[in-house]
Amino acid sequence: MRIEEKESMVVSVRPEDSDLVSILLDDGTALTVAVHIVSDYHLYSGKRLSAEDRARLQEHAAFSKIWKSALRYLRYQMRTVFQTQRYLQEKGYPEEQIQQVLKVLQDRKFLDDRRYASMYAEQHQSQQSRAYIMMKLKQRGIQSGVLDTVCSDWDEEAAAKLLVEKYLRKKSKDHSQDLKRKLIQYLQRKGFSYDIAKRVAFLDNDWDEPII
Repeated sequence: MRIEEKESMVVSVRPEDSDLVSILLDDGTALTVAVHIVSDYHLYSGKRLSAEDRARLQEHAAFSKIWKSALRYLRYQMRTVFQTQRYLQEKGYPEEQIQQVLKVLQDRKFLDDRRYASMYAEQHQSQQSRAYIMMKLKQRGIQSGVLDTVCSDWDEEAAAKLLVEKYLRKKSKDHSQDLKRKLIQYLQRKGFSYDIAKRVAFLDNDWDEPII
Protein backbone atom coordinates (compact mmCIF):
# COMPACT_ATOMS: atom_id res chain seq x y z
CA MET A 1 0.00 0.00 0.00
CA ARG A 2 1.46 3.37 -1.07
CA ILE A 3 1.55 6.02 1.64
CA GLU A 4 0.76 9.48 0.30
CA GLU A 5 3.28 12.16 1.06
CA LYS A 6 1.91 14.83 3.36
CA GLU A 7 1.29 18.26 1.89
CA SER A 8 2.20 21.51 3.60
CA MET A 9 0.36 24.81 3.48
CA VAL A 10 1.77 28.32 3.39
CA VAL A 11 0.42 30.35 6.31
CA SER A 12 2.13 33.66 5.56
CA VAL A 13 4.62 35.32 3.24
CA ARG A 14 6.45 38.26 4.82
CA PRO A 15 9.44 40.28 3.59
CA GLU A 16 12.50 40.34 5.85
CA ASP A 17 14.41 42.89 3.80
CA SER A 18 14.82 43.92 0.18
CA ASP A 19 16.33 40.55 -0.77
CA LEU A 20 14.74 37.96 1.52
CA VAL A 21 11.25 36.74 2.38
CA SER A 22 10.08 34.60 5.32
CA ILE A 23 7.69 31.75 4.49
CA LEU A 24 5.71 30.34 7.45
CA LEU A 25 4.24 26.85 6.99
CA ASP A 26 1.30 25.32 8.83
CA ASP A 27 3.52 23.09 10.98
CA GLY A 28 5.34 26.14 12.32
CA THR A 29 8.36 25.84 10.04
CA ALA A 30 9.76 29.20 8.93
CA LEU A 31 11.85 29.29 5.76
CA THR A 32 13.81 32.34 4.64
CA VAL A 33 14.27 32.46 0.88
CA ALA A 34 15.24 34.95 -1.81
CA VAL A 35 12.48 37.28 -3.04
CA HIS A 36 12.38 35.74 -6.51
CA ILE A 37 11.45 32.34 -5.02
CA VAL A 38 8.00 33.72 -4.15
CA SER A 39 7.20 34.35 -7.80
CA ASP A 40 9.04 31.25 -9.02
CA TYR A 41 6.84 29.01 -6.86
CA HIS A 42 3.76 31.27 -6.92
CA LEU A 43 3.74 31.38 -3.13
CA TYR A 44 0.90 33.01 -1.21
CA SER A 45 -1.01 32.51 2.03
CA GLY A 46 -3.09 29.36 1.69
CA LYS A 47 -0.94 27.82 -1.07
CA ARG A 48 -0.56 24.05 -0.71
CA LEU A 49 2.87 22.58 -1.24
CA SER A 50 3.73 19.05 -2.24
CA ALA A 51 6.48 17.26 -0.32
CA GLU A 52 8.72 17.82 -3.34
CA ASP A 53 8.05 21.57 -3.42
CA ARG A 54 8.67 21.80 0.31
CA ALA A 55 12.00 19.99 -0.06
CA ARG A 56 13.02 22.42 -2.80
CA LEU A 57 12.05 25.40 -0.65
CA GLN A 58 14.15 23.99 2.17
CA GLU A 59 17.12 23.81 -0.21
CA HIS A 60 16.54 27.43 -1.21
CA ALA A 61 16.30 28.37 2.47
CA ALA A 62 19.64 26.68 3.18
CA PHE A 63 21.21 28.62 0.31
CA SER A 64 19.68 31.88 1.57
CA LYS A 65 21.07 31.29 5.05
CA ILE A 66 24.60 30.95 3.68
CA TRP A 67 24.03 33.88 1.33
CA LYS A 68 22.95 36.11 4.20
CA SER A 69 25.95 35.04 6.27
CA ALA A 70 28.29 35.83 3.38
CA LEU A 71 26.77 39.28 2.85
CA ARG A 72 27.26 40.10 6.53
CA TYR A 73 30.90 39.10 6.19
CA LEU A 74 31.32 41.32 3.13
CA ARG A 75 29.40 44.28 4.52
CA TYR A 76 32.21 46.36 5.97
CA GLN A 77 35.22 45.56 3.79
CA MET A 78 36.24 43.79 0.60
CA ARG A 79 37.22 40.13 0.83
CA THR A 80 38.70 37.58 -1.52
CA VAL A 81 36.99 34.40 -2.68
CA PHE A 82 39.38 32.38 -0.52
CA GLN A 83 38.70 34.44 2.61
CA THR A 84 34.94 34.17 2.12
CA GLN A 85 35.09 30.44 1.46
CA ARG A 86 37.15 29.87 4.61
CA TYR A 87 34.74 31.98 6.67
CA LEU A 88 31.73 29.97 5.47
CA GLN A 89 33.55 26.68 6.02
CA GLU A 90 34.31 27.71 9.59
CA LYS A 91 30.59 28.30 10.04
CA GLY A 92 30.07 24.63 9.20
CA TYR A 93 28.01 25.04 6.02
CA PRO A 94 28.01 22.24 3.40
CA GLU A 95 30.76 22.68 0.81
CA GLU A 96 28.44 22.18 -2.17
CA GLN A 97 26.17 25.02 -1.05
CA ILE A 98 29.18 27.20 -0.21
CA GLN A 99 30.41 26.81 -3.78
CA GLN A 100 26.96 27.76 -5.12
CA VAL A 101 26.95 30.91 -3.00
CA LEU A 102 30.50 31.83 -4.02
CA LYS A 103 29.59 31.51 -7.70
CA VAL A 104 26.61 33.84 -7.34
CA LEU A 105 28.69 36.31 -5.31
CA GLN A 106 31.27 36.39 -8.10
CA ASP A 107 28.65 36.62 -10.85
CA ARG A 108 27.11 39.61 -9.08
CA LYS A 109 30.52 41.18 -8.39
CA PHE A 110 30.23 41.00 -4.62
CA LEU A 111 33.50 39.09 -4.90
CA ASP A 112 36.13 40.18 -7.40
CA ASP A 113 39.69 39.04 -6.70
CA ARG A 114 41.20 41.17 -9.45
CA ARG A 115 39.59 44.33 -8.09
CA TYR A 116 40.57 43.36 -4.55
CA ALA A 117 44.21 42.86 -5.57
CA SER A 118 44.32 46.15 -7.47
CA MET A 119 42.89 48.13 -4.56
CA TYR A 120 45.11 46.41 -2.00
CA ALA A 121 48.23 47.07 -4.07
CA GLU A 122 47.27 50.71 -4.62
CA GLN A 123 46.68 51.27 -0.91
CA HIS A 124 49.93 49.63 0.22
CA GLN A 125 52.45 50.37 -2.51
CA SER A 126 53.71 53.46 -0.68
CA GLN A 127 54.33 51.39 2.46
CA GLN A 128 55.62 48.00 1.30
CA SER A 129 57.57 46.36 -1.49
CA ARG A 130 56.10 44.54 -4.47
CA ALA A 131 57.34 41.20 -3.12
CA TYR A 132 55.80 41.80 0.30
CA ILE A 133 52.45 42.84 -1.15
CA MET A 134 52.39 39.84 -3.49
CA MET A 135 53.08 37.58 -0.51
CA LYS A 136 50.18 39.11 1.45
CA LEU A 137 47.84 38.75 -1.53
CA LYS A 138 48.85 35.12 -2.02
CA GLN A 139 48.01 34.49 1.62
CA ARG A 140 44.54 35.85 0.84
CA GLY A 141 44.15 33.38 -2.01
CA ILE A 142 44.86 35.63 -4.99
CA GLN A 143 46.00 33.54 -7.96
CA SER A 144 49.38 34.06 -9.64
CA GLY A 145 47.85 35.17 -12.93
CA VAL A 146 45.97 37.98 -11.20
CA LEU A 147 49.08 39.00 -9.25
CA ASP A 148 51.18 39.18 -12.41
CA THR A 149 48.62 41.44 -14.08
CA VAL A 150 48.14 43.74 -11.09
CA CYS A 151 51.86 44.12 -10.33
CA SER A 152 53.23 44.05 -13.88
CA ASP A 153 54.01 47.80 -14.06
CA TRP A 154 55.11 48.19 -10.46
CA ASP A 155 57.89 50.75 -9.89
CA GLU A 156 59.83 49.31 -6.96
CA GLU A 157 62.33 52.13 -6.83
CA ALA A 158 59.65 54.83 -6.71
CA ALA A 159 57.89 52.99 -3.88
CA ALA A 160 61.14 52.70 -1.95
CA LYS A 161 61.85 56.42 -2.38
CA LEU A 162 58.48 57.31 -0.90
CA LEU A 163 59.29 55.23 2.16
CA VAL A 164 62.69 56.87 2.46
CA GLU A 165 61.08 60.31 2.43
CA LYS A 166 58.65 59.32 5.17
CA TYR A 167 61.41 57.72 7.22
CA LEU A 168 63.69 60.74 7.06
CA ARG A 169 60.94 63.18 8.04
CA LYS A 170 60.92 61.50 11.43
CA LYS A 171 64.70 61.60 11.79
CA SER A 172 67.22 64.36 12.37
CA LYS A 173 69.56 65.67 9.67
CA ASP A 174 72.12 63.14 10.82
CA HIS A 175 74.25 62.02 7.86
CA SER A 176 76.08 59.35 9.82
CA GLN A 177 76.82 55.93 8.40
CA ASP A 178 74.76 54.48 11.26
CA LEU A 179 71.65 56.24 9.96
CA LYS A 180 72.45 55.03 6.47
CA ARG A 181 72.63 51.44 7.66
CA LYS A 182 69.36 51.81 9.56
CA LEU A 183 67.68 53.20 6.47
CA ILE A 184 68.77 50.27 4.33
CA GLN A 185 67.66 47.81 7.01
CA TYR A 186 64.32 49.60 7.26
CA LEU A 187 63.70 49.16 3.53
CA GLN A 188 64.73 45.52 3.66
CA ARG A 189 62.23 44.91 6.46
CA LYS A 190 59.59 46.33 4.12
CA GLY A 191 60.51 43.65 1.60
CA PHE A 192 62.84 45.56 -0.73
CA SER A 193 66.02 43.94 -2.03
CA TYR A 194 69.36 45.13 -0.72
CA ASP A 195 70.30 46.57 -4.12
CA ILE A 196 67.16 48.73 -4.32
CA ALA A 197 67.45 49.76 -0.67
CA LYS A 198 71.06 50.85 -1.18
CA ARG A 199 70.32 52.65 -4.45
CA VAL A 200 67.47 54.82 -3.16
CA ALA A 201 68.80 55.51 0.34
CA PHE A 202 69.74 59.21 0.01
CA LEU A 203 70.12 61.56 2.93
CA ASP A 204 69.73 65.07 1.58
CA ASN A 205 66.53 66.72 0.38
CA ASP A 206 67.61 66.68 -3.26
CA TRP A 207 68.23 62.93 -3.22
CA ASP A 208 71.61 63.34 -4.92
CA GLU A 209 73.97 61.66 -2.44
CA PRO A 210 73.67 57.88 -2.68
CA ILE A 211 74.93 55.62 0.03
CA ILE A 212 78.06 53.74 -0.99
